[in-house]
Amino acid sequence: MFAMTMLLGMTAIVVDLGYMMVEKQKLGDAVDAAALAGVQDVMSNSILAEQVANDYADENGLINPSIVIDEGNHSITVNGEKYVSFFFAKAFGMEGTMVHATAIAQAKPVSAGRGFVPLAIEQQSFEYGSEYTLKYDPLDATNGNFGPLALGGTGASTYRDNLEVGYNGTLTIGMTVPTETGNMSGPTKTAIEYRLNMDAGSCKCQHYNTATRDCNRVMFLPIIDSLDVNGRSGVVIVGFAAFYLEDVTGNGNESFIKGRFLQLVYPGDWDATGQSDYGAYAVKLVH
Repeated sequence: MFAMTMLLGMTAIVVDLGYMMVEKQKLGDAVDAAALAGVQDVMSNSILAEQVANDYADENGLINPSIVIDEGNHSITVNGEKYVSFFFAKAFGMEGTMVHATAIAQAKPVSAGRGFVPLAIEQQSFEYGSEYTLKYDPLDATNGNFGPLALGGTGASTYRDNLEVGYNGTLTIGMTVPTETGNMSGPTKTAIEYRLNMDAGSCKCQHYNTATRDCNRVMFLPIIDSLDVNGRSGVVIVGFAAFYLEDVTGNGNESFIKGRFLQLVYPGDWDATGQSDYGAYAVKLVH
């Protein structure tokens, strides 16, 4: 009888322990989701970031989480707890236990990613909402370089395709990429009109203040060390930035592109070595 009682007791503990671990994992998933959702807005609006984290926590069954935002570190911490009631172990005086979980998500400047457009802008201090030249006209070009890059190959069709949908290869900080010489006026006009037409039916994409990263008028591109090179030459990527496409201005070979600087989260990666901040951020869980 004693042996049977011990066996039943051990079985009860194992079953309830397994249930507790499942609930702890669910709690961990909930705080992870809340932290990753909230950190998307932590750079621009800490109040919105907290609200979004709370909403995601609520959707995942997390009640009254503790949310701490570190604006200086671009991070958000979500703490959650839950009481787990036991089933069989109650017969042995164990009613249940509290389980806890913590998630920390952080945003840092993008160090690598895919989908960048083949336009380069020289490193400088950028101001949110200000307008910058993304492709130059003949008067401002340097030694045959108007701003386009030859990503994944040279030629007008490759450049046009990459400008329409983004380069499918991976770009990283420190990588040397070749410039694409020539004005590329025709391919530029075709690609930009494609992007503008894709957003024609979206109200949020019609102004840089409301545009989100899924708008075609939002373009992520490399920041380079210098465009003052001769002919088709290698330039070094020093960062990545987002710009809101205004339009192609000018006719024929005199065309140029203007864009407004944005601060947005991008589905890329960051590393711990520290990158220059050009307003494009990647997010991930750090705890």
